[in-house]
Amino acid sequence: MAKITAITVQKKDNDRFNLFVDGEFLFGVGVSTVAKNNLYINKDISEDEIEKIRIEDLVDRVYLRVSDYAINSHKTSKDIINYCRELLYKKADDWFPKDLFNELKESLPEQILQKLIDNGIVNDKIYAEMFVEDRLKYRPRSKRMIISELIKKGINVEQAKETVENIEIDERKIIREILMKKYHTDKITRQDNKKISFLAGKGFDWDTISDVLDDE
Repeated sequence: MAKITAITVQKKDNDRFNLFVDGEFLFGVGVSTVAKNNLYINKDISEDEIEKIRIEDLVDRVYLRVSDYAINSHKTSKDIINYCRELLYKKADDWFPKDLFNELKESLPEQILQKLIDNGIVNDKIYAEMFVEDRLKYRPRSKRMIISELIKKGINVEQAKETVENIEIDERKIIREILMKKYHTDKITRQDNKKISFLAGKGFDWDTISDVLDDE
């Protein structure tokens, strides 16, 4: 059984402490870790307890960093997983032993994500709804393209389709707006191949495009 021999405040961060066991520096821990585990000088501590404290503190530390990232602006679950893995990669050998990286990158991001979801910080459904409303207001485009963009953002296919279908989207009106912005007119005929190709590139199908043709 080892013994805690010193707990000192870190010079660069008053909310973190250096933990010494049997006279040797072990690792840094946050103030919440010290409190939750009732750490104090001369306390006996086992190897299992040490590892538990190490991981617990790392989870808290990563969560705080990732939650700051998530709160700054709305993020998808995919954004959180990617950011968390990048953070772990950058902090290997600083926040934790590098040989733990492969294990942590598989388990910790999902754990952090679930905690953010439980705390209402990350919500893919709300993100998708806000994304669609933003697109329709500032960069209108077809339903098909919006769904494709949502999927690229990490929203699953079913959620993306459901969100778009639940929001009233007048694609004919959007086509007129896009034509006016691009060509300074909302008129289009069957002979306007350039305009038709442009609209098709924006994700509109022929049936929808044909509904706005002025020669029908």
